[in-house]
Amino acid sequence: MRFFDQVRIAVKSGHGGDGLVAARRESGIPFGGPAGWNGGRWWNVFFVWSKDMNTLVDFRQNKIYKANSGEPGRTKDQYGADAEDIVLKVPLGTVIKDGKTGKALVQFLEDGQEYIAAKWGRWGVGNMHFKNSINQYPNFALLWEPGQKKDLLLELQLLGDIWLIGTPSVGKSTLINAVSNVKAKTAAYHFTTLVPNLGSIKVDGYSFNMVDIPGLIKGASQGKWLGNEFLKHVLKSQIFALVVDVSRYEQWFSELTDILDEIMIYMKKRFSDSSELGIEISDVSLVLRVTPSKHIILDVLGTTNDEEKILLFQKVLHIVVSKYDLLNDEEMIAEYLDALHGHIASYFEKNFSFSLSKEQFTRSTFVLSAANRYWLDKWLHYLADLLQHEEVKHMSLIEHETIVHEEAEVIKDVTDKEKAQLVEQWYIDEKASKYARIWEVSHPEVSRLSFMVQWGNDEAMMWYWKIMDREGFVKIYDRAGVVPGDILLIKSYYEWLSDRYIMYGM
Repeated sequence: MRFFDQVRIAVKSGHGGDGLVAARRESGIPFGGPAGWNGGRWWNVFFVWSKDMNTLVDFRQNKIYKANSGEPGRTKDQYGADAEDIVLKVPLGTVIKDGKTGKALVQFLEDGQEYIAAKWGRWGVGNMHFKNSINQYPNFALLWEPGQKKDLLLELQLLGDIWLIGTPSVGKSTLINAVSNVKAKTAAYHFTTLVPNLGSIKVDGYSFNMVDIPGLIKGASQGKWLGNEFLKHVLKSQIFALVVDVSRYEQWFSELTDILDEIMIYMKKRFSDSSELGIEISDVSLVLRVTPSKHIILDVLGTTNDEEKILLFQKVLHIVVSKYDLLNDEEMIAEYLDALHGHIASYFEKNFSFSLSKEQFTRSTFVLSAANRYWLDKWLHYLADLLQHEEVKHMSLIEHETIVHEEAEVIKDVTDKEKAQLVEQWYIDEKASKYARIWEVSHPEVSRLSFMVQWGNDEAMMWYWKIMDREGFVKIYDRAGVVPGDILLIKSYYEWLSDRYIMYGM
């Protein structure tokens, strides 16, 4: 089994149906006039947050999602049948990115959040809408507007307030089963947990999340076992709950600090080699300290190229000694905790020049039993109080960039670039086009109408140029120097359709 935290998919919205050209033919009603109506309505592909999901595994098979389209219009004032939306559910923490540029489009952080990934294409308009005092029977309709098609990258950035971190078989899954709504798999062998388990917990009206991840081992920062897949998610938590097994002894002390080493190596590597924070980092350092409320805090600092120190994020560290029910001896627990304090204090002194007192260790260490719920309630109240009152700075999951939508130039001369190709393709005659110029037009409304109009229908083309004049585009063309006989290259605003060439004034 694999944890699906990144997947590429393609989405395509539906489009409305074509408008209909029809005449009213009813007994006793002479000159009935036009009767063609509009096509069926469009539909979207959109994403919604689902509390029942915590991986992207549902996207592993189907990679293409296409909304249905509306039916063509009918006679006698009847719309074509409507289609339906495609609703795709994603877990909390999902980031949707543009599959081509990698730019983040949206991040799901709130209950009920929605995002339209591929927007509808408008329905076509029937001929009865074009009837007026001059043209009593219009002989044209508008086609449907093309929908949107996008390649998307879905990334799951698991969001949890507390992460249970430890080597395999230390009791993390058993703990989360005992305190939350999760029923994680447990068994008497290593690597039982292959995907993260995200549990919700409520204490005195306050809700928070806890995540149990697969056991980490030495070499995790180099990708050993499932290391890289889960270390990147560990950084999203506020509290590192380091879990050890009371039924094992000194071997498990060293494995606990080995895991801390892997996390530190990963953090330094991640932010030294990456500009995802929006700034260039020349060095990453980690510092331990104790807050006034006596919690142990890990500060992750970055040094910019200007030698400025900035705080990237912080983590609260505390230790969970699990499986007390297997020992159930206060004297042996005291001896165990003394040895554990000595090992961790020596590690902190060596790696952080931080002196961990016995009092600080005791305040940050909890001896628990999931089997008989020993100290579980006290631990949960500690976590709820810490989350509500300890100010911990997160790394931003997405750098919130200000996206500047630059106004594209509406029209520009591309004769030198395009003319030879059009002559070669016999789109225009070489002699007849001697003085013709090619103009590129970039505007969403021009693109939309150019794809909806019925080219070859004289009435439709007259209507099109009338609209272009009314909307001010003809004045733009005239100011640029466009003359009848020139060719307009209409840029397509639809990812799956090519640009369109039309003759100006024809």
